[in-house]
Amino acid sequence: MRGGHELLLGALSERIVYGERGLLISDLESSTFELGDRKLVLVPMLAGKDAVIVSLDSPDAVWTAYPVPGADSLWRKPVAPALDELSALLGPVRADLLCALEQPMTMSMLATAMQIAPSGLTYHCDRLGAGQLIMRERRGREVWIARTHRAEELLELFRS
Repeated sequence: MRGGHELLLGALSERIVYGERGLLISDLESSTFELGDRKLVLVPMLAGKDAVIVSLDSPDAVWTAYPVPGADSLWRKPVAPALDELSALLGPVRADLLCALEQPMTMSMLATAMQIAPSGLTYHCDRLGAGQLIMRERRGREVWIARTHRAEELLELFRS
């Protein structure tokens, strides 16, 4: 890779930071290691967002395993039981989002609960709003989201 390695290395994990002092990986015990002429090999892994594995034993390369973004969603339980037919109609993210809104929530509360980026949440809420399944209300600096009566009726159809 040539150029832009700061961006790549900085985006691998919250525990990995690339800066003037080199590649910093947060760990319980602080240590400094020199790569020397060894290559840095990046290995994507299916793990939680905080997982990082580093192997310094090889004389030829240093291996750093980092979590694939979003991989933790593979084993995370959906916020609500998945309704296959509802997922087929709305898509799995929007179905889960609608089910998660048992009570009104702020955008940030919902983004945290769904573990979805705010921009992605806005996109899906725009689609649900266009279908009149959710309503948004600004209260000061926060935007609150709630299901509409139409959404309640839709969910009731799929629960039966």
